[in-house]
Amino acid sequence: MKIRIIIADDHRVFIDGMKALLKEVPELDVVGDAENGDVLIAQVALYKPDVVLTDIQMPVKNGIDATKEI
Repeated sequence: MKIRIIIADDHRVFIDGMKALLKEVPELDVVGDAENGDVLIAQVALYKPDVVLTDIQMPVKNGIDATKEI
């Protein structure tokens, strides 16, 4: 069974880079990504990941507030 991951960061280049790195690990599956906390909360509800890798400072809702809601 793969570990399901969502990546949240307001810099698309970081998300794309992390996806490329994690893609090389067969036990991991990036199931979603978000550029702000509100999108992250919606992605978590939809995809039910095992792990969320989130930035702290993001627009709309920061990573700390989003994590509290999750």
